[in-house]
Amino acid sequence: MAGFSFGYVIPMRSSGALYHGVPPSGLFEKLEHRYISKCPLKTRLFTPAIARGLQQLEKLDIFSCDELKHILEDEEISGQDHRVIFSKLKKLHIMGCQMLEYVIPVTFSQGLVQLESLDIDYCGELKYVIGECSSDGDTSHQNGINIEFPALQVLRLTDNWNMIGIFPQCYRAAWPSLHKFYLEYCPKLKIMSINTFKANECKVSKVIRPS
Repeated sequence: MAGFSFGYVIPMRSSGALYHGVPPSGLFEKLEHRYISKCPLKTRLFTPAIARGLQQLEKLDIFSCDELKHILEDEEISGQDHRVIFSKLKKLHIMGCQMLEYVIPVTFSQGLVQLESLDIDYCGELKYVIGECSSDGDTSHQNGINIEFPALQVLRLTDNWNMIGIFPQCYRAAWPSLHKFYLEYCPKLKIMSINTFKANECKVSKVIRPS
């Protein structure tokens, strides 16, 4: 696998994650594009160990994983723990993952420094893009966390019926490069969440389909 730049995951027998335990050194280090479709995993796609090993990943597509709740497994955190994953990821597209609750936990969000494009479509149970840490049930240490996506230029949110915010209200975010924000039929998304964008000349396109 270390010699490949593209990875394709087709339907497989259900299990806890795509890979268990600590992966062998260099197993995924050259992977630049990963396409995952109709994967029956119910808990999460990646453990943190696997995510850290995807050092060259630039594009990630996750389609029609109907029972998937989390893309990344959360861990216990400490105040000095700054975890970097997907540090070269530029494009993330998620579509048709009906049970997905959020895209990435806040404990790992600081690593997405090169993310340029984020598309989330038809994820019926999605509540947030950035989710709260769920490791110990105590969210007090998360209050006031600053989240920054310095390279994000395009954000598209389409048909996410239960989405209520980009992130929980206790977080603060900066999007200095954002210039296009497409919102189509996310009826529960709070306008105050949209107003938290700190973008320069951001073009907001909001389309609500008639019922």
